[in-house]
Amino acid sequence: MVTAERISQSTRSHGVYTGTLAIISAERKKRRILLMKYSIPDKRELTKSEIEFLTYLFGKEKSEWTNLIGNLKVIARCGCGKCPTVMFGKTFDSEIQKGNLIIDYAGKGQNGELIGISLFGTDQMPTELEFYSIDGESDITELPKIETLKRAEYN
Repeated sequence: MVTAERISQSTRSHGVYTGTLAIISAERKKRRILLMKYSIPDKRELTKSEIEFLTYLFGKEKSEWTNLIGNLKVIARCGCGKCPTVMFGKTFDSEIQKGNLIIDYAGKGQNGELIGISLFGTDQMPTELEFYSIDGESDITELPKIETLKRAEYN
């Protein structure tokens, strides 16, 4: 844990405290991540982009779910409030369900950033469509381009 005493010690012994400030910054960032809510309520119909995205993924990987798209409701979004990750339900009153990884893809954003796409679901339906930075260097704020999507491969 970083304390004022440690900053003071660092300043006295080295004349600078850049390293200690970096530790404080990393600790604060970790604390923010730990305090972030898993999801934020967001009750709405799917957007045109989300429908196109799901249609593509289901067409490639889970065709039996294609007919579910018109009945899905967005019931929440990621707790970060920035990324396009959404949780699905059958109605706006549905509870968030945990699911298993069903589809795992990668794509590229408008600026070439690498975006991971994970679709989670139960046996009956999708429960979450997650988007994340593969290299951890980018803030993902929009859906990747469909034409860049590829099945994730692990060595």
